[in-house]
Amino acid sequence: MCRISSPLVWSIMLLLSGGSLFAQTTGSNRIGFVPRHLRHGEIPRVAARPTPITDSQTSPASATESDNLNLPADVLNANGTDDSLGTNTTTKTVSDSTGSILNESTVSGGPIEGTIVEDIPHANNQFVSDADVLPLGSEPTYTHSGVGCDAGCADPGYGSPNSYAPCGAMVWGRVEYVAWWINGGRPPILATTSIAGTAREDAGVLGMPGTEELFGGGSLFDGVQSNVRYTLGMWLDPMASRGIEASYFTLDDDETYTASTGDFTSGILARPFYNASTTLQDSRLIAFPDLVTGSLDIMADTDFHTFQVSLTQATCWTSRGQLDVLVGYRYAGLEDNLTMTERTTSLVAPLEGATFDLTDQFRTENTFHGGQLGLRYAPWRASCFQMEFTGKVALGNSNSRATISGNTMTNLPDASSSTVNGGLLTQTSNIGTFEVDNFAILSELNVTLRQEFSPRFAATVGYSIMSWSDVLRAGSVVDNVVNSTQISPGTLSGDARPAANLESTSFWGHGLNAGIEIAF
Repeated sequence: MCRISSPLVWSIMLLLSGGSLFAQTTGSNRIGFVPRHLRHGEIPRVAARPTPITDSQTSPASATESDNLNLPADVLNANGTDDSLGTNTTTKTVSDSTGSILNESTVSGGPIEGTIVEDIPHANNQFVSDADVLPLGSEPTYTHSGVGCDAGCADPGYGSPNSYAPCGAMVWGRVEYVAWWINGGRPPILATTSIAGTAREDAGVLGMPGTEELFGGGSLFDGVQSNVRYTLGMWLDPMASRGIEASYFTLDDDETYTASTGDFTSGILARPFYNASTTLQDSRLIAFPDLVTGSLDIMADTDFHTFQVSLTQATCWTSRGQLDVLVGYRYAGLEDNLTMTERTTSLVAPLEGATFDLTDQFRTENTFHGGQLGLRYAPWRASCFQMEFTGKVALGNSNSRATISGNTMTNLPDASSSTVNGGLLTQTSNIGTFEVDNFAILSELNVTLRQEFSPRFAATVGYSIMSWSDVLRAGSVVDNVVNSTQISPGTLSGDARPAANLESTSFWGHGLNAGIEIAF
């Protein structure tokens, strides 16, 4: 459990000690107490010795760390200890390099833990902040048995810059289940049907009465995607103010659509497109009564993954909370694939029985490398709960590559066959590999709630949102404008369409996460 010393209890104990400590607060030199949450910082204007304190002894620092500390003798009792302050109050006399005699006094194991100091004012007799050296009795401190090793939570906030570094543990790991929603590319409408009785020239054509959209026209991958995020960190100093941490997670999803002649009472299945040679909406029939029968398969999948490593430095910690700065490297990858496969069989002469297999494939690969800067703010917790707010921004290069391919394989009744480049939405005008580079921004925001069950074990739950400014999505690369003059065995006449649409779009994802954290 978390234990906090009562302000009333330790104030009474201080009063019972005889009050001699308060008698020294007159004049330009002032005797006071440096709380543990301040003594770890740089306090050049006071003669404080930031000595680590354990539950059994006071670890001495070198004499040269003291700024001419000269503690009045009546601060301590005759034998050099004052049990009213703590169970372990010691005074040491040491000599510095000049031979001067220096005294130091530290208190531990009781209601107060810290270093008793004598203020040394600046030349102008002014103190930078009166809050840095507190008169004895003015503020409670938090105690624990051992450095952060209580029976329940770690130190509630004043033990070190990072209050969540329990029991001197130097390595920690976190495993989280993530459930995210991400945006997908928005392909054009790729499949349609029509009501029974629709004329052949109007079947499946967008904008015609009775045409129904079957697939496409909206964002892909709009469901929840789940996976695991791994985070590993290590403190680089005993005070847990400086560290290194790395995390990795991935999300993947797929979406499929399959249709064939028997799926529709009308017997009509089509692939719509805009015909650049006629400047009208058109369609390729996959199934139509007494004309052609066939099937269509559309497969889409996406894979997002990211890795980051950061150095962390506690820059500000007060009674209100702690602020860390994170500086590091960010990598992200995003791959999309969209494949359309159709198989049709002619029902009319002279090609009755001939089969046609068309494939259109669009694949995009995006890679981000950049430097990352972030801030993390952790207010001091209540009981064993602690909130954590983290914001990160990475600036770097986003390399995007689009690969477009397609082919048509024809099998005639006489057993002859042929294969040519190009399907329907892939033609010689857009088949190939295309690459672009853009300056990009990748940003992330996390809000996490931690609950500690022991000094080395905690559970976390939170919310995250991430955005990547410039990517290519497979669905967005598709151009549904087709110049039918170039469809094999024809020759292109007019606009070279379809084209490769290389206009960048943004990727974003957000969702919930829950996990466990272990320190060791």
